[in-house]
Amino acid sequence: MTNLGKIKILETFYTLRLWKDFKALQEYAKARDERYGQKKDEDNPLDGFCDYLSKEINVFTDEYTDAEYFDMTLRHEICHAFLYEIGYTHHNDEEMIDKLSKWIPRINDIFNQGRMLIENARVKEELQSKEDSKKSISNSK
Repeated sequence: MTNLGKIKILETFYTLRLWKDFKALQEYAKARDERYGQKKDEDNPLDGFCDYLSKEINVFTDEYTDAEYFDMTLRHEICHAFLYEIGYTHHNDEEMIDKLSKWIPRINDIFNQGRMLIENARVKEELQSKEDSKKSISNSK
C-alpha cells in the first residue's frame, strides 16, 4: 500500500491510498468493517473503498488493471466521500454512486461545451459591439 497524499473534498482532506496487493486490501476492508461493527460481504471483493471516519480513499491497481476501470473506481470512491461530506444520507447507495461516477466525465464535457458556446457568444457580441461603434463614429463624421 502506498499513501499518495491528500485530496481535498470540500473542506475535508482524505488520504489517497493505492493498493497493489488485492488480498491485503480485502483484509484491510474487513478490519475496517469489524472496527465499525459491520460485516464485509465476502462474496463481493472490493476494488476500492472510502473510509469516512479515518478519511481515506483506498483503491486497488496493478499492472493488469485497465486504466479506464481504475479511473471509474477512483471516481466512485470520491463520489462516496463527496456525498458523505455534503451530508447526503444515502451515500452508500452503490447503484446511484455507480451511475454518478459513470456520468461525471460526460457531465463535465457537456459543461465545457456549454461554457465554450457562452464564451464564443460573448466574443462575437464584443466584436459586433466594436464594429457597431466604428460604424457609429464613421457615420457621425
